Parts: sequence; structure tokens; C-alpha cells
Amino acid sequence: MSENEPSSANEDNYVPNVCTDAEPIDIDLAVPDPEDATPPQCDLPAASIISKSYIKLVPHLHDKFSATSYISLDGGATPEAEAKPWAPFRTRADFEYAESVVSNMERKWVNTQLSGMRGSWSDAPSASNITFKNYDHMEKTLATARTYVAQKAKLKYRDPWKWIDDLLSDLSLSSDIHWYPAQKFLCEDGVTTQLFDEPYTSGKWYKIQGTLPQVRDLPHCYVLMALWLDKGMVTKRIRKHPIILRPLFLNGNIRNASGNGGGVLVGYMIIPIDPSDLRQQKCGTKHDWARFRRELMHKAFKIIFGSLIQPAKHGEALTCGDNILRVCYPGIPITSIDGEEACSVSACAPVGPLSVPAVSETMKRFYEDAMAAPTKTESERIFQSVGLHATENFFWSLPNSDPYSANSYDLLHSDESGKWGKHLWPLLLDALKTKGYKGRLTMNMGKVPRWWKLKHFPNVTTEDYTDGQAFLDILKCILPCIVQLLPSNSALVHCIRAYQQYRFMLGLKCLSTTRTGRLREYLGRYEKYCKLVAKEYGKNFAFYKQHATAHAIEDVHEKGPPTGYSTRPGEGFHQEVKEAYAQTNGRNVDPQLTRIDENKEAFARIRMSIDTHDALCRSEEDGDSDEFENGSDEGADSHWALGSPLPWTTPELMQHALQDKKFAANLRTFLNDFVLDQPLLPNDVINVKQFRCIRLRYQSLEDWTEAVDILRCNPRFFNNRRYDYVIINDDPGDLTFAHLVEVFRCKLPDESLHDIALVNMLKRSKWMPKTKWAGCKVYEEQKATEFVMLKYLVRGAHMIQVFETNKPSLTFLNDLVDGDIFLRAGN
Repeated sequence: MSENEPSSANEDNYVPNVCTDAEPIDIDLAVPDPEDATPPQCDLPAASIISKSYIKLVPHLHDKFSATSYISLDGGATPEAEAKPWAPFRTRADFEYAESVVSNMERKWVNTQLSGMRGSWSDAPSASNITFKNYDHMEKTLATARTYVAQKAKLKYRDPWKWIDDLLSDLSLSSDIHWYPAQKFLCEDGVTTQLFDEPYTSGKWYKIQGTLPQVRDLPHCYVLMALWLDKGMVTKRIRKHPIILRPLFLNGNIRNASGNGGGVLVGYMIIPIDPSDLRQQKCGTKHDWARFRRELMHKAFKIIFGSLIQPAKHGEALTCGDNILRVCYPGIPITSIDGEEACSVSACAPVGPLSVPAVSETMKRFYEDAMAAPTKTESERIFQSVGLHATENFFWSLPNSDPYSANSYDLLHSDESGKWGKHLWPLLLDALKTKGYKGRLTMNMGKVPRWWKLKHFPNVTTEDYTDGQAFLDILKCILPCIVQLLPSNSALVHCIRAYQQYRFMLGLKCLSTTRTGRLREYLGRYEKYCKLVAKEYGKNFAFYKQHATAHAIEDVHEKGPPTGYSTRPGEGFHQEVKEAYAQTNGRNVDPQLTRIDENKEAFARIRMSIDTHDALCRSEEDGDSDEFENGSDEGADSHWALGSPLPWTTPELMQHALQDKKFAANLRTFLNDFVLDQPLLPNDVINVKQFRCIRLRYQSLEDWTEAVDILRCNPRFFNNRRYDYVIINDDPGDLTFAHLVEVFRCKLPDESLHDIALVNMLKRSKWMPKTKWAGCKVYEEQKATEFVMLKYLVRGAHMIQVFETNKPSLTFLNDLVDGDIFLRAGN
């Protein structure tokens, strides 16, 4: 970057999360809020919004096309559906046939199928909607479809600038693109709180945009991407190192998916043969070999990302999908990488705290000074003083792409597979093994009630886990399973709970200044109990991923929540590479892999258009093909739906099945007292239909979007009893829980329908476990059953029974199954 070019992304003197030696967490670290952090006054929203709570979106000063907006639930106008979204395929049948066979069927079998469909297999070959004659005919159409996406060159990489041009000019994505950053605020009861939910609401983009030129009637926009790369095994012996870019100007539900607008494979990093015997390589030492690999990586970056340098410096005018001419400046301000790759991308050595801020200009200057030093000793001294390797970093030449501040906190590697999976979980197992309690933990975890978004662990201590999601699901359920196995007021229990609160607050999809304030509290509590655990168990917490937590809050303010740039979506790409590799002939596979990826992207783009077309067509139809039946009282607007129905029956027969002699009489009393204006006559017949499944829709407190719980009330759900818990809208000051016994619909003589649940209510218990962790809530299930109208159910809940006691009616609230319940429970 030249001296007269902006360097706003580096002006915050950010101390990066480079690969450094571990040090204690510094919770007193001053974490700067984004500029303009002082929230504006909570002014009145547009007249169409009557709620006391709303979200206000304040556009960047450079954004001349947008005004301050107030987010409501009202949808916009429905766009007209494309007539033939399956183009360039002649028919929809051609597209769907090619989509189904191109990735898993050999040429000869395709030819056999098409020959049969056009010949002896069909009584009327001309009536088929599939027009392909043979594989070559299909491949010719596929070649045309591949021109819809930016092509990969013969050097086995995709030009990222052509890919960006392709996205920005895509009409189907134009309404989803964030062209400018903005500041988002929650205005509630006269209080304004800044929100961070996507990169466009964070401080880093806001600052960089402020350095770009302002030209009347010619928008200048920063087009930012996230870089992911990681090596993985595609067979037992073959390793591949894919490089993926994700468009941060699109929301996470698009960029982290595999469809149009999702991450794109730009190439495979060259992996030189790394012989274990150094005598087989020309380099004389491991140091020289590591330096060779780093230099190879950055030379590859220069080739792959070289097309971004000139537009990043000077901008390039593009006619975008909304037919507006914009000058676009690409950049890579966020990297989603771990460990070895992070050190290689930053070309930094694992050293302690740096004496100077690590930013591109500073580190480049030290590199030049070291390379110009008169002696090797002096050169090494300069490099070591700032933790640099003797490698020229490609990202120094790419404006607004500082590789040090780009390194980001990663939930998967820092937490699930880091602090928890490699440190606290093994420490816990060792502590239980010492007491001979590992088997009891296995039994307790196996008895944890199932939940529709949670993995079940029947053998949690006897299996080795490498999947981060498995570690996360164990973490969600662990405390009720161990609290009675460890000593009273256990420092380890308190430590795990503080870590849980820290991890799940940081993992919310939407964070605010209020929530990051609580995050600081959890971090302080976690540090406190880590010191006690270290003293009691001899655990050494001096490792890098422990120290990295000190930078997490700053990353939230500068880049948005870590869920937006997690490595988790990239890790899933390794499975795609394995599947693609299986389709190759095993020789010179990189061109074959890139061709397979081009096919997938072309299909994803066309499939997105077809799905949009189908959705628009369905919106005009009156029929509802959903297997669920809508709630009875509110019609189509009800927030619940019922599934898995049983035949109609009577309360008397249902009473016999429930072994409850008073069920029929109590139901009639409930209907008369709480539901009906005119009481039922003694001879009036009530019909009931039981349901084994209920779907509840609710507004999530995590990000104020709609969420869904699918709950079961089934004596044999996959051969297991499954009766879920629910939250009832009863006490505004506290959460009211109930255990489902039956869910049914009543049909009365006037043909009216009423949806009701039979439940056991839960009451707060005075009983407490051996260690009362922060936020611990214990409930006792009541023996008597009660009726509740389904319209009063809010959402589901996951309760875990109290183990190691003789009180089977006691349960713990599990407040970690998702972000909404985490916040509802008071975290």
C-alpha cells in the first residue's frame, strides 16, 4: 500500500490475534467501540410502526440512496416470477435430470438411460419432457450453464474479481446485497442500544467506507470478502487444501449456504510433499522447509488474488444487477482460519505480546529493515522483535486487507474444539476417573431427554469425538450430569458454567452493547474460576486459545458476531471435496475437481431461480399441502400447528387409555368455565382427536426473527417415550413450565374446534444441588394434570432430570439449547 492511500482499517491500533504464546486473559483490555458509539436519541419511528419496540437502521453518510429506516414485519411487493428460470436448459425436466445424474452417474449409464427413455423403454418417446439425446448433448448444455459463473483458468484457480463481478451483476441477488455499512439500533421503552448482527453493522466496514471517495451520482463501495482455507484428507492418503471466499456483503443465511451467493472455491493451495525424512528434501532444516511452504503460499496468493490489487487501489466501475453504475473496491478484511494457517497467512512467529501494533504498514517496514540489515544476526533480531518471519506477505499489497486485524475469533476451533474439547472436557474426565465416576457420567448422559436440535450421547465417555458440534452438544447438557458427582461448591462446576455463559453469549447471532457488557462479566468470572481450577487440579491455562478470548469482544464491535465468520461452514466443504474426489479418476484431479465445482455452482444458481419461481407460484394458490394442521382458534394466523394425528374418538375412550377416571368430566368443566360462552348441555357430545406432534412459532429474543420448535407427545417416537416440555404464557415476571401429557383437538356440537394440551405443571423447588451454579434453576413436576389452551404455549423447553438423588420429580432447566432460551432464562 502506497503512502497516499487510505489505511483506515489499521488506524485503530488493533493488537491482532496472531499465533502468539499463551498469556493470562486480560479482561481489563480496553476494547474500543466503533466510531459514533454514542447512540442517537430514540426518535419516533414511521407512522406505520405502532410498536413501542423497533429496530432503527441508520445508513452510512456515503449512502445517498437510503434513508433511516424502521424494520417492521410487513413484507414488500412480490416480484414477478421468471417464465423459464431453468435456462439455458430447454426444459425443466432437462435441468432436473442433469442435476440428478451429473454428480453420481458415469457417461455410459447416462447414455443407457437416455437411449432407453427415447427408445424401447417408452411407449411414446416423443412425449418425454427430457430432450437430451446422449451424454455429449447434456454436456454441451452444461458447458453453456457454466458460462453463467466466473470460470476457473487453466492454472487451476478461479479469478476472484470475475466472481465478484458475477455476483454484483446478478439480478437475483441485487436486493440482498449491502452496498454500504450502516448502524443498527434497538429502540425499546425509550432506550437505544447498538446492535451488531452482520459485518455491515460493524465498525471496520464503517471506517473503511469513510476513506473512499465521494462522487455525486457515482457510488463508491467497499466490496468485502472473508477468506477460509484449511487442509483436509479426501482419502486416507490424499490431502487437499481448498481456498474459499465468502461475500460478506450478503447476509449469513446466503453466504454461508451452498446455493447462489454462497462461498466459492477459488482454488486449491499447493501442498508440497512433506517427507518425514529431511534427507529427502533440498532444504537442510525444518526451519528452511517451513519458510519454503510460507513463501509458496504467499506466491500462490499473489497469483490467485492478483486481479484484486488494482481495483482495490483505484476502484473499478461495474454495472450492478440493479442497473446502477458503482465503483467497487474489493478487500479481504476477515479471515476464518485456524492455527497453522493463521500463522502462515500472517507470516508471524509464535511470540509473546508485541511492542508495536501489528498492522500492514508497520510490519512491512520492519520486514524491509530486516532484509536490508548488514548482518544475519541483526536481521534475525529485527524479525524476532515483532514476531515476523522472513516472508514477504502478499496482503501488504492488497489495500484494506490487513492480515493481522483480519485474523478473527473462531468459535469452532477456539471453543468447541479448543478450550472445551481439548482442555476442560479432558480435565473433567480425569477428575471423574480419579473418583471412579466416569461410568456414572455415561449413564446420566444417556438418560438426558432427547431434544430435536440436540445430539444424544449414550456412550459419552467411551467414544472419542473430533466433531466440534458433538463437543458443543455435550457442553449444553453436562452440568446436570456431573454436579452431584463432584465435591460441594466445586470450582470445576463453576468454571464450566462461566465458560458456558461466555461461549453461548458470544455465539448469539445478534449482539448488542448491553450483551457485550454481560459478556465481559462472564469473561471475568471465567478467569476467576480458571485460577481456582488451576490451583486445585494443577491445570495449566497458558495456551493461545485461552488468551484469544481477550480479543473476542473487539472482534464483535469491529466485524460483527463470530457466528458470521465462523470456520464451521468451511469445514463442511471438506466433505464436498471428498465426494467430488470420488467422481474423479484419481489422476490430475485438480482440473476435474474444479469442473465438478463449476457444475455445482451453475446448478445452485439455476436451482435458486427455480425455487423462487415455485415459491411465487405457490403464494398465489389457496391450497396448503403442509402435513401439519393449522391451529383451530386463530386459523391460518395461529402460531401453532398440529401433526401426526390419531383418529377421532371420545373423551370417555381417551380417559380409559389415560387411566384417568376424571378426564372426561374435567374436560367438560374446563370447556364450560374457561372456553365457552354458553355451557355444554349434559347430553352434548364432544369428539377429540389426539396429535403426537406440535409445531410452535415464536419471536426469538436472539435476533427478533421467527423461530420454530417441533415438540413431541408420543409414547413410541422411534421406539422411545418422548414427552417434551413447554413454556406457558402465564407469569410475566418469571417463566412457567409444563410437561406435555396429551395434545388434542375438541370438536363440539356447534362444529367449533378448540386445541388443548393436558400437562403437568412445574413449580420452582427449594432443593439445590451440591454446587449451585450461576443461573441454576430447579423445578418440581406436579402430580395433578391441568388443561391449557394451545394458544397460551410460547415455545418448547428442555428439562434434564436431577441425577444421583431419590427425587425423580425434580428437573433442571437447560438454558443452553438455543439463543432464545438462553436469554429468556436471564443470562
